[in-house]
Amino acid sequence: MLNKRGCIVILLAFWANLSWAQLKDSVDLSQNTYHKNSLQNLLAQPLLYSQYRYKNFTQSSVAFVQEKRRFKRVQTPLKNTEWRFNTKGLYAINSRLRLYGKFLFTKSFEKDLGYTLGLERSTNRPVLDPHYFFAPKKADWESQFYQIAGGATYLLSKNWSFALNVGYENQQAYRLQDPRPEITAAFYKANAHLGYTQGKHKIAAQVGIGRRTENHQSLYVDDALNSPAYPDTFTQFSSGYGLVTFNESYFKHLRREIPKTWGFAYQYSATSWALSGAYTYHTGVSKLYAADANNQIYYDESLVSHAYRKEKQNLRIQADYEGNKLDASWGLHYKHTQGDNYIEQAEGQNFRLTEEQIGFNLKLLREERERILWQTQANMNLFVGEYIDLLGYTHKEIQTLVTEIEIGRTIYQKNNHNLFVALQSLYSHALQQKLDWQQVTENTTFIDEVVFPDHAYERTNRLLTGLTAAYTRSIDNERSLRLRLQYALETALHPVDKNLNFDANNKINSFVGFCITLSY
Repeated sequence: MLNKRGCIVILLAFWANLSWAQLKDSVDLSQNTYHKNSLQNLLAQPLLYSQYRYKNFTQSSVAFVQEKRRFKRVQTPLKNTEWRFNTKGLYAINSRLRLYGKFLFTKSFEKDLGYTLGLERSTNRPVLDPHYFFAPKKADWESQFYQIAGGATYLLSKNWSFALNVGYENQQAYRLQDPRPEITAAFYKANAHLGYTQGKHKIAAQVGIGRRTENHQSLYVDDALNSPAYPDTFTQFSSGYGLVTFNESYFKHLRREIPKTWGFAYQYSATSWALSGAYTYHTGVSKLYAADANNQIYYDESLVSHAYRKEKQNLRIQADYEGNKLDASWGLHYKHTQGDNYIEQAEGQNFRLTEEQIGFNLKLLREERERILWQTQANMNLFVGEYIDLLGYTHKEIQTLVTEIEIGRTIYQKNNHNLFVALQSLYSHALQQKLDWQQVTENTTFIDEVVFPDHAYERTNRLLTGLTAAYTRSIDNERSLRLRLQYALETALHPVDKNLNFDANNKINSFVGFCITLSY
């Protein structure tokens, strides 16, 4: 784990997050990619943005994204194709009231995904949360996802301000081969923010609550396949990271979590720069509800068979400068995650998770008459994870350093036409990897086919290089059309131990995306 004394120093130094004082009349969020995360930041810390002079805008886009992974973690699809429709906007009713929001719809098609019958994937995480069903056989999935999020900020008086953010998500997913789970999930949340401003200083506090539910129904077209005689299609239950059992709730069960959030933020603003910061704490317990004696499912505490508690702490520090020609931003973030489970039948826990991330980012933007001459950004992120299964006798530790650099510039601009090109490079370096395991059962399939290959993947240094090209056509002073193309390749940089059932030699992962965006 990260040095605790160093983490305390970071926490004590926390003052800073998401903003800058403005020299320009207004900032057009729909056109300037330097500010592409501003709407998301507004949803996270709205009161730090309540007085910023953003232009009103609405932006709608249709995107196609495809990922092909020839080397990967096991619980990641070999191929994932997505179609997305996204619309977002910001509108100031008057000097006191501002509205903002977004809507996202995603249709996904996953190919060759095994060892999970739930919604989580190991694409961007080393270990899945415990308490999920799985079958080794790979199969295709289809899913659709809806997200609506929005809010408002209101200036109550000269010093006091208030904001309310709400969100709703809905997901439906099903697998196309035996076993065939069908999952429906919903998530509601609301966050209230209260802020006080005195001169150049601003403080804000927030509280939030949500409700996440999942309904799982599973069936076999051929019931004979759900038998130990057919281990490839036999449904099993993972209660940690090595402990595998049979759980009769595979055919019908519910999940529910009531996440809660609180946090605070501070900001100091000067004429052309600002220093600000935010700390948030999230906690929640995800519970699995089994069917009752009459094979009925409903939310009742007497039916809880497993529970998983997770706590997250986030700290962001950021300073921003806005000049007449050059804008700059640097930031530091720290995230700590702690998880532990509880098995009702055993009256105890077997799985513990600890993750820590610390990162630094820097962005520079050079503009001239709203034209991006060049921009660059660099990110560095250290990830440290520890995963312990006390009954599966598995202990995994990983340390990974990820460095990312992006450089872009406008290579053509004439009249209403603009062409922007950027090059990206992302390097993942495995600093330290450790895996201790003891055999406690004759069935070692999960260890052999998931734990060992994933450990080899974490030990693999990887390099991703990409190109982004964006063509923008200004229709008039208020409207523009943008075509954006992204392409990237990822390779392994050293031979991998094939004894761990993993081979990345001469294999390349590819990523391609195309997006059409209308801003108005």
